[in-house]
Amino acid sequence: MLINQTEVLALVDSGASKSLIAEEMVYQLGLEIKPLLQGDLAVLFSADGNPLPIMGRTQITFDIAGLKFTCDVNVVKQLNHALIVGCDILKSTGALIDLGG
Repeated sequence: MLINQTEVLALVDSGASKSLIAEEMVYQLGLEIKPLLQGDLAVLFSADGNPLPIMGRTQITFDIAGLKFTCDVNVVKQLNHALIVGCDILKSTGALIDLGG
């Protein structure tokens, strides 16, 4: 996918309730980190139960094969992937995952 005309590899994770981006990737893409809104979750938990403090949020315009859409994504200090696309984006875009079965 492209973000700000930069190719970014993302993990599509149907087990993740929220989408996340690593702070370093936010800066590499020239995006702005905005404060969390009242009512936003301040901490999420990884699959292994470790806490992931949310630093803020950023708005990203995604370009996937010419399909463009904009979503807010939570920013965390470190991730094993630059970007995790979770169920929030999958649902809001009506994405279908075809496992070929």
